Amino acid sequence: MGQNARHHRAIAQMQMPIIGAAQGKGLCHGAGLAHLPRTGQTLSFPDLTTYMIRNESKRVIMIATFIFAALATWGAPQLEPQIKELIGRILPLDDVSGVEMRGITLSVLLFIAAVLATLLGSHSVIAFGIGAVVGVLGPRGYQRIRQSRAPDYDS
Repeated sequence: MGQNARHHRAIAQMQMPIIGAAQGKGLCHGAGLAHLPRTGQTLSFPDLTTYMIRNESKRVIMIATFIFAALATWGAPQLEPQIKELIGRILPLDDVSGVEMRGITLSVLLFIAAVLATLLGSHSVIAFGIGAVVGVLGPRGYQRIRQSRAPDYDS
């Protein structure tokens, strides 16, 4: 072993091939891979962590986008009377049905959430859509789970 002892030790080094879009363009969220090595080259672990740290603010903005949409759809039933009053000052709402008013309220709140997300610099439509679905279905799912865990003492 003598001189070759160094050659037989395990070396902690990690290199990963980058398989990306042509010319290093990003595939989603406008983040882009332009500053990463081109396809076929390798990326060391320190380079990968640097890339992840640089994109941390983009993740925070994406999470904020999700939260804005979830709050808008969850809060629509609670804010419907206030929205109806505000719109009633501008437009006559005599012939608007309850379902239509819920749709108008949801549209107004989703528009406000989209404007807030855009002001933060978000381009994540997926996060916004998932947040909206979670805001609508989340309370119903939570209620169903709570009812299934509640003991039935009457039967």
